[in-house]
Amino acid sequence: MELARVIASLSIIVISAGCFSGRPWRRADDFAEDLKCDMSLNEVTDHLAQFRGLQLHGRNSGAGLHVARKGHAAIKLWFERDQLKSYQTTWIYFVTNIDSLPRVDLCTGAQTVILEFHTSGTLAGAVIWLDDVRVGELSERDYDAVDVPLGAHELRIEKAGSVIWSKSVHYDESSSGWVRVNLDTLSVDPTASAG
Repeated sequence: MELARVIASLSIIVISAGCFSGRPWRRADDFAEDLKCDMSLNEVTDHLAQFRGLQLHGRNSGAGLHVARKGHAAIKLWFERDQLKSYQTTWIYFVTNIDSLPRVDLCTGAQTVILEFHTSGTLAGAVIWLDDVRVGELSERDYDAVDVPLGAHELRIEKAGSVIWSKSVHYDESSSGWVRVNLDTLSVDPTASAG
């Protein structure tokens, strides 16, 4: 019995150390600092070679997204017409803790939070509004995402003229760069604010 308690205590210590030990690869900031607007994939690959163990993976290459990974660090790189436009750094801590910084537009310096709406597809066709500007529409996919600039904003989703979700948000440089909203867990009142 005593041995089981010791093992359980050690497990908690290991898990806690993994969750709170800081960012797993500290040079991710150095890598991102030298990224420039309109770099080619070859230029990014050359830059990446300066960082031992950092590897570039093509993911969803049709959308121009590549990911540079080392250990538990991932730097998402968005390309348009084979030129780098933006990046986002994410650290995956032990177990399930994920820490993402806001997405950085390398050409303008603007920073955004990626707001990801998850739904079972029953809200397909609903319109996503950001400060009274239409920014997207929900599809039949599992999720749809929009970029929300740092600052204070009013978000809402409407379907057939009815507001089904609304929220006032404020994001800054210390905000998580990725926010998930599960629309399938809306309360009975469809106009209730959900997070």
